Amino acid sequence: ALLTSLAPLPSSNVFHVQPYIGYHSAVTPDQSIVLSQPSSSASLPAKPTALTSSSAPTATSASIFGLLATADPSSGSDTNGSMSNTTSSDAALPPDYQKRAETFGFASPGDVVKAMNEPGVIVLDVRTKGEIEEQGTVAQVNPETEYVYSNCTPAKCPELTAEAGKLLPNKDATIVIHCASGRRAATAQRTLEGQGYSNVLNAGGLADVKAILGQN
Repeated sequence: ALLTSLAPLPSSNVFHVQPYIGYHSAVTPDQSIVLSQPSSSASLPAKPTALTSSSAPTATSASIFGLLATADPSSGSDTNGSMSNTTSSDAALPPDYQKRAETFGFASPGDVVKAMNEPGVIVLDVRTKGEIEEQGTVAQVNPETEYVYSNCTPAKCPELTAEAGKLLPNKDATIVIHCASGRRAATAQRTLEGQGYSNVLNAGGLADVKAILGQN
């Protein structure tokens, strides 16, 4: 069911989304996903809404976010809600994963799992709004994970080039990037490393990340 009131939220759980989405979201202690609208986004619906992770999505809430879901207990999360620091040797990675990994310089699956368990890790999704609506997102495996959305093309990342300091103010933070195949994520990685970011990993595509984290 959709809720119409918002309770105070712990700032450590805020998910940052790029301006074209126009909402901020956070996970509450009861695992609800709360969406709130900045006052500057006049073209979007006026009322903030909250969507519990167990409720059926509405067309608006689901299409905008693809549901920023919390981790499923069956996906391998431990008792404190974070992903166990292991990776399955027979993870159902796409058949072309190895070729793309070599071409685009993916971090190893083990390094991706380790990074996703770090407090304060940032997941940078560089897909388009349409892809996020259609394909969804990586489920939360770490309660302190921050999500940032900034669309890139295979050739360039205009927003990251111009405003990386605003979107990602900590250049020493661990940043795990993904797109749909890993190609745009490689462009984003080069863009950030060229600006002095020191711990940036290309995790590949959405399907790759889900397979590595056992979210298939």
